[in-house]
Amino acid sequence: MNLKIGVGVQDSSDKKATKITQLRVTESDLKPLRNIVDSDEFNGSPWKGDSFLASESASGSITCHLTVETLKLLLPGFGFDVTEVSLPDTTGISEPKVTLTNLGKYTASGKIEKFFTIVEQNLEDQEERTLIGCQFGNVTIEASQGAYVTMTLEVIGFSYGYKQDSLSEVELLEDYSNRLTCVDATFHMSKDLSANTQSINVSIDQNLEAKFGLGSTKATRITRNGKIEAKCSLTFNAYDKALYKKAYDNLLSGETAEAVIKMKTKDKKYIGIYLHKLGTTNVEMTDKKGGGGLSQELDIQYDQSKKTPITFAIGTVQ
Repeated sequence: MNLKIGVGVQDSSDKKATKITQLRVTESDLKPLRNIVDSDEFNGSPWKGDSFLASESASGSITCHLTVETLKLLLPGFGFDVTEVSLPDTTGISEPKVTLTNLGKYTASGKIEKFFTIVEQNLEDQEERTLIGCQFGNVTIEASQGAYVTMTLEVIGFSYGYKQDSLSEVELLEDYSNRLTCVDATFHMSKDLSANTQSINVSIDQNLEAKFGLGSTKATRITRNGKIEAKCSLTFNAYDKALYKKAYDNLLSGETAEAVIKMKTKDKKYIGIYLHKLGTTNVEMTDKKGGGGLSQELDIQYDQSKKTPITFAIGTVQ
């Protein structure tokens, strides 16, 4: 199908965004989440009786190629405040030299303040599905050898609508052509492990759920029903005894590590994803019938000194 998918930041939780920006979406599973309530009366028949629509909210997921402007646009939707800065890199990078322009750190209040509109247009049939009051309950960023860097967002929102013929205006993403790839990404944990690393997966689960009240089928609140959980999964391209031993020792001792995923575009833009405090939860030798492989699972923990578990740094390469 000929689809176009855009996202915009709303001024309030219940009003559609006035500016919609097209993302480079590769997968879409956007849909309404409906609760149909059946009557359980004794109706003098073995057949089910009537029913009614009790609630309907927006749900599903989208996967898009990551760009610098995509990250800046979407960070507030999963709880990260983006601030403008103008300073040399202060995060421990020596190569490449970077001047930072934006930092994304987790919101101090713990509350996601921004709401988004998501528009899915089917251009062949001139129809549009619109999700309003959306936030992103689970976000995954993945850098894998042989692929574009992707961001997957699980959507939870207040309402889901449908219309035909008159479609919303969707503007092109400012850096639509500057997608990040595996060639643009490196991974550092104590040292540069890029040559050993097959894939990195960073996931943040906000544990969000929609709440409903009387007088309407639409959701009225989005709340958190548990602690935020963040994880990092590493897959290495071959078995490495030293890496296994270090991860195994950290698992037993509880010692934590720091890591950073560094990415730079062809036009010298930079994204750094800093994982400040990583605790190993599992390490395994894999592919035992073949040449051998290695995987490691880590919890991303809250860093009290930095007041965030993750820092997203955006800048330019000097």
